[in-house]
Amino acid sequence: MINGLVSLGHLGVASVVFGPMLLAEKFTYILPDGYTGEVEIVFEAPGGIPEELGHGGVVFRIPEDGLLLVASKPRERSGWVRSLYFYQKQDRSLEPIANEWFTTIHDTVANRADRTVGIYLQGSGSIAFENCKFRREGFQVGTMAQHLDFRSTRDWGERLRERGLCKGH
Repeated sequence: MINGLVSLGHLGVASVVFGPMLLAEKFTYILPDGYTGEVEIVFEAPGGIPEELGHGGVVFRIPEDGLLLVASKPRERSGWVRSLYFYQKQDRSLEPIANEWFTTIHDTVANRADRTVGIYLQGSGSIAFENCKFRREGFQVGTMAQHLDFRSTRDWGERLRERGLCKGH
């Protein structure tokens, strides 16, 4: 009887602690197989694709150049959020990108030698140039060495203009 009550108590504590994770809003990011570099998702973009729902939440299918234009507003995130990252293989299967680095990656021999791919520098905010402003979210994909050596080579405003946004501004 006592063991049953203790087990029930543990189950209750676990449901209070981990229950919100089960109800977390889910965001799935699907990248082209082997993609490394910057990813930017631009919201409320003229000509952007509609929001895709699937995999138990919102799905973002990142194109080959890493810049996804979405017609909808970004979802307000409150409470628990669960982000999942995948490579889409040629056979359309999904391979998880399981590593996320939330702290500084130190420049060490071991970190540079590690070939594990992960997600780094997740963030959101806005992109503003000329008279245009868009809400965005983004992150980087690569090995720790790639993150340590990363230097952005393209201006996001230029990339948006190439896609036909903010013409005439």
